[in-house]
Amino acid sequence: MLTSNRTTRSQLALLLRELGFTPIFHEDFRALLSALSGKPGDLLVDLSMDLSELELERLKAAQPKAIVIGFQHYSESRTNAPLKTNGYTNLIVIPSHAERAKARLKSAFRNSTNESSSTRSWATRAPFSYSRPPSTAKTPRPFATKPKLTRTDIRSRYITAYSAVSKDFVHCLKEECKPGTTLILTGEEGTEHELAAREFNYQFNADSVPLYILPSDTINIKELERLEQKANKAKQPINCYLGRSDDFNQESIQQVELFRQYLDNLRNPHLQLIIAHEHGSECCFHHGVEAPFKQLQSKAKSLTIPPLRARSEDIAPVCHTLLGTLRSAHPFLLVQYISNAAIEHLVEHRSELSYVKLVRLLRNAVALSQRNSLEVEDLKNYGESDMVNQHLLETMADEQFFKEQQSANF
Repeated sequence: MLTSNRTTRSQLALLLRELGFTPIFHEDFRALLSALSGKPGDLLVDLSMDLSELELERLKAAQPKAIVIGFQHYSESRTNAPLKTNGYTNLIVIPSHAERAKARLKSAFRNSTNESSSTRSWATRAPFSYSRPPSTAKTPRPFATKPKLTRTDIRSRYITAYSAVSKDFVHCLKEECKPGTTLILTGEEGTEHELAAREFNYQFNADSVPLYILPSDTINIKELERLEQKANKAKQPINCYLGRSDDFNQESIQQVELFRQYLDNLRNPHLQLIIAHEHGSECCFHHGVEAPFKQLQSKAKSLTIPPLRARSEDIAPVCHTLLGTLRSAHPFLLVQYISNAAIEHLVEHRSELSYVKLVRLLRNAVALSQRNSLEVEDLKNYGESDMVNQHLLETMADEQFFKEQQSANF
């Protein structure tokens, strides 16, 4: 393992030992490269080490069969510093929760090696082995009758998941599909919280029961109890999205806490609460909300939606899907496709974007461009601003008056 962060090193050392491995750490690229010559296996590399593609190629040349997994600690993923992610076999974010971090490490290594690798350089097997007694060697385990889903087995519907971190997030959503708990979806400003809630509902019941959205100003325990009773009677669990934490007032957060206590006393609860929380939004909380929310957060399940800067593979699919949707709804749009240069520009500047900013930027540029293709110049000229938004509204209004003119743009 290559990392210079002592905190990360100590945390991962404990986690890997609990998993039955003895980690081997290196703080210098050259030291790691020289150590590879005699110890074949796979690698865990801290993305903050900022290895170049050439250095990664040297690692792979030293160990042609090595799996190179890039990782980033959750606390470091909240910074806006761009990271070099090209050349890695897999990318993961190490959460602060110990159990989820262990599951993330096991899943990343298992998926990267397709469960067939027998050697590891970043973690060697424990010096003891376990052999089954002869009497039970052929006895199947009870939980082996249902194979566990891997990240590649899970399909997403609402979250664009082509990058490794997005696939890992959807996999974690699938694992957290348990009624009777409270799930807090955390993320940076502009993260697609509601899409993540809808993705959770899809992973839970394939949208056979729609996601129930309860605005924060209408939250009351009687309504929540009615939903629980309705779900219990129909024997169909319901996922209820309560919106963003910074929209809660003192009364609504108290109602949520009371209902959570109500669920704890039920033998078989059928309602799952989902709350969105934006990093750093505590300064915008209403009076009397911060302390109860922190208490609720300590008892709830938390998952972090990966930021767009760590999802370069997702940007092109988001852009092309959005363009197709806009053209289907508005046949007078002039833009027919997005140029590769525009996509590369967005990928290069992804550290400045969030999912919401990307969608708004594309919406404005597609609506206002006068060309068949969307170019880098359009992205720069029609960025999100008050003037552009006003122009967009005026253009949409013009469509009502010039529907028969082919030059109408939106």
